[in-house]
Amino acid sequence: MSSVTLKDLTKVYDSGRKQVLAVDHIDLSIKDGEFLAFLGPSGCGKTSTLRMIAGLEKITGGEIWLGDRLVNRLSPSERDIAMAFETYALYTHQAVGENISFCLRAKGLQRKEIADRVEEIAGALNIADILHRKPSELSGGQQQMVSLARALIRRPTVFLLDEPLSHLDTGSRSCMREMIKLLHYRLETTMIYVTHDQIEALALADRIAVMDAGKIEQVGTRDELFNQPATMFVAQFVGEPSINMILCEPGPNQQLIQCGCNGRAMQFAVDDMTYAKIEWSGNKRYHVGIRPNDLHISPDGLEKYESITGKVVVFEFVGERCNLLFEREGAQLTALASADTYLQTGDTATLFYDPRRIHVFDPDTCRRVG
Repeated sequence: MSSVTLKDLTKVYDSGRKQVLAVDHIDLSIKDGEFLAFLGPSGCGKTSTLRMIAGLEKITGGEIWLGDRLVNRLSPSERDIAMAFETYALYTHQAVGENISFCLRAKGLQRKEIADRVEEIAGALNIADILHRKPSELSGGQQQMVSLARALIRRPTVFLLDEPLSHLDTGSRSCMREMIKLLHYRLETTMIYVTHDQIEALALADRIAVMDAGKIEQVGTRDELFNQPATMFVAQFVGEPSINMILCEPGPNQQLIQCGCNGRAMQFAVDDMTYAKIEWSGNKRYHVGIRPNDLHISPDGLEKYESITGKVVVFEFVGERCNLLFEREGAQLTALASADTYLQTGDTATLFYDPRRIHVFDPDTCRRVG
């Protein structure tokens, strides 16, 4: 196993006509044995970062350390890492067992050791019964398992995964997530996972580095990203449905911040610390965010919480929950409700919330207030 440290890491692509800054001076420390995910939209720099760690992409500036080794000038084979790609890239003319053992045979290991290691990794991934098959006879999920086995059999100090589940259906993705999580638990290998899918990142990673436009917006656990998003981008990118975001201004009363649309249709109470920060900053406008799962239509246990009353615009069943679009004089909020909730368009509803769950962001810097 090995830790991974990125210092002022930068990547600039030269397209001929102009230069594109893909990774913008990022710093990050990944602990030995940690599972970290790079999460962000297409083009944010997450795959470029992973490929620089792997040695597949030359760095423009900065340093990459694997443990106590500076690896900037080392080839991929010298870095003792393994990588599973978005595409399976299996040898179609070879059976599964031969695909998995290819790197060991290339190293000239003894036949007995190769057979033992293939048996070990195939057993861990539950693919021992398909070692004789060709890739064309396998499902997408099985092919991805083989791709993972081929990388893991090397016993690397760092394991890199680049969008490995993007081509799988929903059921296969769920099974593969469980398998990858179990593998990390068993092997205790440092794993770095790149994805644009927040469900994958939240389900798998110990910590998540959220990226946008080449920069790391925030590094944190699931709870930190949900409960203390550092920026508006993190608040809006993490969470499904997306966080409600409304432009507001300080209210006339202490600890109130109010929506500026349609005659100040909504008012939100915030906690003491957040309001003190608002007063200190002196801004006239703020973005107020509240997550749909922090808006409750039942007052059970919430009698002392704040509330907003308005009309139901949309009410839809989505599996194990219901989505509610709520409106008050033109201002709208999305809330979640349990599957046994029944409301109709036009019904009056009251939403309850905890002021400590309100997120306030500076409109100029887009950073969290409080």
